[in-house]
Amino acid sequence: MQVIVSMLVIASIGWAASLALACPGTVLPGGQCDADRNLVADPVTDSAQWLDPGTLVFSDVATVSPVLQMGIYAPLMAHLAAAVGRPVVHSVSPDYADQIARFKDGSVHITNLNTGSVEHAVACLGYVPLVLPHLDGELVGYRMLIITPPGIDQPFPDVLRGRQIAFTSERSNSGFKAPRAILKQQFDLLSDRDYTATFSGRHDNSVMGVVSGLYEAAAVADGIFYRLVNTGYVDEDDVQIVYRSRTFPVSPYGVSHRLKPTLAEALRAAFLSFDFSPLAEQIDYPAGTTLSEVDYEADWAVMRVISVANGATPACGGM
Repeated sequence: MQVIVSMLVIASIGWAASLALACPGTVLPGGQCDADRNLVADPVTDSAQWLDPGTLVFSDVATVSPVLQMGIYAPLMAHLAAAVGRPVVHSVSPDYADQIARFKDGSVHITNLNTGSVEHAVACLGYVPLVLPHLDGELVGYRMLIITPPGIDQPFPDVLRGRQIAFTSERSNSGFKAPRAILKQQFDLLSDRDYTATFSGRHDNSVMGVVSGLYEAAAVADGIFYRLVNTGYVDEDDVQIVYRSRTFPVSPYGVSHRLKPTLAEALRAAFLSFDFSPLAEQIDYPAGTTLSEVDYEADWAVMRVISVANGATPACGGM
């Protein structure tokens, strides 16, 4: 047994060494080469490994009815298809895990990845963020809210002590990563010691769970909360907001580093030429929002700080 383990270790070291020699820059945790050291995988140069499908699949996760979501994004799909000269279909994933799995196996080629999944996808799966929403040259962002039922007269963070907090998914920034780190770092509140964690799967489930009395508290993205308010699903007075975070970057649009390089660049140009503002208003971004190129190293710096605080810097085995 010891001989087998030793052989595996030697093989692993040899693979890593050969990869490092082949890459003139940094090797990312997932094994991709980052020659320019911008923390993002370089395009694959071996044409035998390219993704070059006849039909491109765009994926995001449902935040409203999938049919409604596909209708909202239809103009973008048509614009991308016209720009690259092949069909682009919209596939709405039921959750983040499904979206990531399909991106990893190559059946999804373009994706609007949630903020909390981006760091691992970039480091481990060769995800290349192309564009982010901007307004007047600044990133469009969102805040994390912690909500409780109304009428609880306790100061924050005491209002959370001994209660069950609903998070959405371990892949979500505002639904798990940010609140867990903030509660630990700023308020010395720890899961299983000061509160009990549960998972709802989705932000709207968390909101509705607090409204119905299923959950005693929940961490959610403000955009989704206010969308539920604006569409009449909940009344703002049905909950009380006990905490608002600083602003985080929103979801970028990106592709796999395995996508044929000319196709990836055509998609980048297509996103940048798309009139995003009408779509932006339908998904609760400010009027006048446009798409601009991602500077991943700078734009995701705050998210990497949150990962370190959570002790969850990229380890690619679970992706």
